[in-house]
Amino acid sequence: MSPPSSRPNLRRQQGERSRERLLEAAIEVIGERGYAAAGVDEICRRAGVVKSALYWHFGSKETLLGAVIERVAASWVEEIQKRVYLAGDPLQRMDRFVEALKELAKEQTPLLRLLIDLLLEQRPAGSKSRGALLRAVDRVYGAIAKGFADALGAELPEFDLIATLSMAYLHEAVVHLTVAPEQADLDRMFRHLRQLLLLDVERQLRAAGLPPLVPSDTGADR
Repeated sequence: MSPPSSRPNLRRQQGERSRERLLEAAIEVIGERGYAAAGVDEICRRAGVVKSALYWHFGSKETLLGAVIERVAASWVEEIQKRVYLAGDPLQRMDRFVEALKELAKEQTPLLRLLIDLLLEQRPAGSKSRGALLRAVDRVYGAIAKGFADALGAELPEFDLIATLSMAYLHEAVVHLTVAPEQADLDRMFRHLRQLLLLDVERQLRAAGLPPLVPSDTGADR
């Protein structure tokens, strides 16, 4: 029999595991069906917990959605941050950054699709979850903008638009991978993204009076 002093720790560990299972199950169910059609009963069944556990940990389905959004965004930010390498010249780093986005689209398709689906749902949730969703989007866009800035080693005034363009291509990649994965030519898609990003960066560098990434005699397709 466990001594009394160990019981609070055991209960806390069990509670943490129960909460984690609920989060993982909610990500699965919401990813498959969308928020509106994701039933509390199904989430609890997959998590292997009673329904009261969901309300104990989160209070409501809406609050659970907020936690799901935070988890998905944190996962994406972590992946973006760990794939930005600072070795090589700025153009090489930018190429690695674009390659990292392509790999994220392939490896993290369900999580990215979940975030996109929540953004597109007409009524994803009430004000609390909507606020969590907006914060999550800001975090993901901010991580992309910072990753690009770190790759280039420079701050430019329109990195937010670079993040917007990058997310648009990620969105399109997820659509292709979801609807017709056998026809998804991500190499071609992200080569085009690289060309667009390079053109925009060069434009911003010229406007700021900074040297170009690619010397004029070498061309932009290096």
